[in-house]
Amino acid sequence: MGRTLAAILFALPLLLGGATLAHAQTPRTFPQDTQFGELTEFNYPHAKIGDKVYTLTPALQIRGTNNLIILPASLRDGGAVRFRLDNMRNVSRIWLLTAAEAELASAEKKNKAAISSSQP
Repeated sequence: MGRTLAAILFALPLLLGGATLAHAQTPRTFPQDTQFGELTEFNYPHAKIGDKVYTLTPALQIRGTNNLIILPASLRDGGAVRFRLDNMRNVSRIWLLTAAEAELASAEKKNKAAISSSQP
């Protein structure tokens, strides 16, 4: 009985650690209506994304690269983001992107631009 318990206690962190690692490697999915841009200035209640200055909603939700919520007062760095506009064209959600997500979003944006320019 003692050896079985010891084996379980030894194996449990390994199993849980493996699950956490697998979850960490799962790519995030973003809603279809999000846009890709570069956050260059953030001074609540306004943010400059790309070459446009947007108003931020009072219920703004910012998610970091680890998908945890970041308070607007805590946001220090800019960088590549995905963002969602509400029906008033104000930013309601911002996701800070990892380097891999930024590359993927940039390629996706270029593909959409190429498709739209090739259509009559």
